[in-house]
Amino acid sequence: MLLVEKLTSLNENEEDNEKRLKLQLPSIVANDFGSWTLRIALLLIGIGAGCLLALFVRLQYPEMSWDLISLTDFACISLFGGIGLLIAFFIEQKKKVEKKD
Repeated sequence: MLLVEKLTSLNENEEDNEKRLKLQLPSIVANDFGSWTLRIALLLIGIGAGCLLALFVRLQYPEMSWDLISLTDFACISLFGGIGLLIAFFIEQKKKVEKKD
């Protein structure tokens, strides 16, 4: 009897584990594509603005070392790319709030 109860409890635990392990992929809705487009567009705009700022810094300070130039380029691109994604996030949140109302 004890063995049967243990086997039954093991089967129940396996079923629970299988339910937990199943990955649920998000459903793709036609309205969802707009947010990805917005994110990518603002990210690319931010990267472009970062590249332009890095170029202006290079032209303003031509005596900078190559290490400092690389660091400046990376910092400007990352900063403005992140700002672009942050703006996209706030726009999406605003759309969600408007959609609920």
